[in-house]
Amino acid sequence: MTTKADHPATTHSRRITTLGVLFAGQGVLVVSFGAFSLFLPRIQPELRFDYQQAGIVLAGSTLVYALMQIPAGFLADRFGPRQIYVFGLAGFTCVTLAIASLNSYVILLVVMVLGGFFRSLFFTPGLLLVSRWFAPRHRATSMGGFIAGMLTFNALLALIGPEIESTVGWRTIFQVLSGLGLITTILFLYFASDPPVSQQQAPVHLGDVPGLFQHRFMWLIAGIQFVRLAVVYAFQLWLPTYLVADVHLSLSRAGNVVALALLLMALSNLVGGYVADRIRRPVMVIYGSLAVLTATCFVLSNATNQTWVLVAIAVSAFFMQFYFGPLFAVPVELLGPRIAGTASGFGNAFANMGGCALVFVLGAVKKNTGSFALGFTVLSVMAATGMVLGLLLACERRRILASFGTHDTHPIGRTKRL
Repeated sequence: MTTKADHPATTHSRRITTLGVLFAGQGVLVVSFGAFSLFLPRIQPELRFDYQQAGIVLAGSTLVYALMQIPAGFLADRFGPRQIYVFGLAGFTCVTLAIASLNSYVILLVVMVLGGFFRSLFFTPGLLLVSRWFAPRHRATSMGGFIAGMLTFNALLALIGPEIESTVGWRTIFQVLSGLGLITTILFLYFASDPPVSQQQAPVHLGDVPGLFQHRFMWLIAGIQFVRLAVVYAFQLWLPTYLVADVHLSLSRAGNVVALALLLMALSNLVGGYVADRIRRPVMVIYGSLAVLTATCFVLSNATNQTWVLVAIAVSAFFMQFYFGPLFAVPVELLGPRIAGTASGFGNAFANMGGCALVFVLGAVKKNTGSFALGFTVLSVMAATGMVLGLLLACERRRILASFGTHDTHPIGRTKRL
């Protein structure tokens, strides 16, 4: 018997409403975090800190965010992603308001560390909530769409943010964003709902978490994730400063380049997820993307012509998130949805360790060499390493599917408890 709550029309309406308020909250949160990076050239002189200190702020926030990934994923699996997501959204709204009023570098560091904590309660639960509202055959595409939404909002900020900042100042922008954060938190709290559960699953326990460390493919994914966000954060957090300080663009023109890069990244998330779902070879998408990034980062480490720099940035932007959906879909494919949040948090923890390390390294490189060139060389080597790990992951996935049957959607999750 079909209840009203289970009626297809009702379920569709709940999905649209939930995804609508989720993406609204997502937009406010990612714009608030992205605004700090975009307006860093304005914030630095006002609060009087150098490039290395800026790297410490970004790295400190990212480190806490990284350490919280597995706990956030576990909490989402245990208590439901909707409840954890709204708590993270509310907390980061408070952080945004604090940024608007601070006048001390030390307080900025503390506030950004708290921001890393609350951001962690947004990413994995949000990713899990989105993926559960779609069928498994669309898993990579839905996960890519989650990130595409984030990047689209950041692109909009990059396009109009510099002009608004020049008129009202960066503090006013953060004040407005905190108000929008409060509104979206209330909307999400009242209108978002959990997806219908197709079958009863055993609850996740703390004892399930150590089991993730026993799988070789999870360590390969961890290594690739480390590389993935190292490249993404290096571009996303330092690109405005690189374009202004090294390429000598105005902040307005740099904002246009950043916006184009973010739009390409948003598009690539959707296209990469679709391609992986279509050809059913997600790992090929992963190591192919990393091969391209190896080349483009090498070009950026040596390019002096502005045209080549912009072309390399555009190609890098398209491929650095092309493999996001496939990379997060592989552990769910093999382990099953029961522990999807914890498994996603496992990979994203290592991703943010990579992001944390490279955010600090690029700031230190810029301070000590006067250029980001050496940093791009490091990124090229890391991308090449990730490509090798991707080839090894392809072999491991093929072995597992051959052992358990290629038609099993999550073989390990069905055969043994983690």
